[in-house]
Amino acid sequence: MVNCSWTTHLLYLFLVVCCCFFLFLLLLLFMAGLNWNYLLSGSCIEMKCSSNQISHRREGAYWFWMKNPKWDAGHYSGIVIFSTKESERSVDPQFKNRVKYINSPKSDNEFSPTQICEILICDLRKEDTGQYKFRFISGNHKWMTNSTNLTVQGKFNGMENEICSENIQETPLSSPESPNSHTVSSKNESTKSTNLSFTASREDDGRVFSCQPPENKDKYLIRNITLTVEYAPKDVQAVMSHEPVKEGDTVNITCSAKGHPNVTFIWFINNRTMAGAQLRFVSIKASDSGLYHCQAHNKHGTKRSNTLHVDVLCEPIKGQHFSGRKEDLMYV
Repeated sequence: MVNCSWTTHLLYLFLVVCCCFFLFLLLLLFMAGLNWNYLLSGSCIEMKCSSNQISHRREGAYWFWMKNPKWDAGHYSGIVIFSTKESERSVDPQFKNRVKYINSPKSDNEFSPTQICEILICDLRKEDTGQYKFRFISGNHKWMTNSTNLTVQGKFNGMENEICSENIQETPLSSPESPNSHTVSSKNESTKSTNLSFTASREDDGRVFSCQPPENKDKYLIRNITLTVEYAPKDVQAVMSHEPVKEGDTVNITCSAKGHPNVTFIWFINNRTMAGAQLRFVSIKASDSGLYHCQAHNKHGTKRSNTLHVDVLCEPIKGQHFSGRKEDLMYV
């Protein structure tokens, strides 16, 4: 009697363990079917999609990606993150300029064997967490993919606590433009930073620096910094379209310079001043002769150009023959 009871308890325990293991397997299969993705805030994710039911030639066909779609009143509603026909399904503003559609090249066949319908979502945010589906519509031909589930962590390791900064010094006008650089690293309990310090020249204007912590291997978790170097006007030059200049010619006189921020120009003509980068004479006159120079100006300084000597040549007066007595002629 005692042995039978002990055997019954062992059998019951075995059944409980088997049931728990079976439920665990079902949970794993369920989680695999949901296609979960765990991403870090600020990174990007490629959502894979392909189908042999996407046709570029179906009349009125369009397709879109949705977040958290729900069946409501005969159609799916949700947040549209990409659409090939925004007049039908407009993209939500929070996803504007953050989603790139990756599709296959168009084919002359009505249906290609496999069409790619992937998207790349960048600058992920915590509120992007949710379910995503691809939807195709062409008249009564409609279908939707299974869910791709995305979880975005609000705080990611390393990148939010990393500080990427630039300490840029403008090169003095009298110094050589050969930058020297060095990096300084510091670390405390909550912040780790690396600062790049160098003397910048105007050639560095527009350079792009990429900042990424050394332990971060995610190709999308990179911060780009575009360098802006401001400097006073340089290489100011006044140029005339052609020489010699005759009365009635069309003449352009141009002032050019380099500077950041952009420069403004003022012309000095004898005792007059005129604004603008170019002087244009449609039919130049002898009275326009004189000394011309320009000045380029921005908030960092002013610089003068070379001086142009504009000499407008007059057309010679053609001689005329008069008949009559010598005493009746008047000479000019």
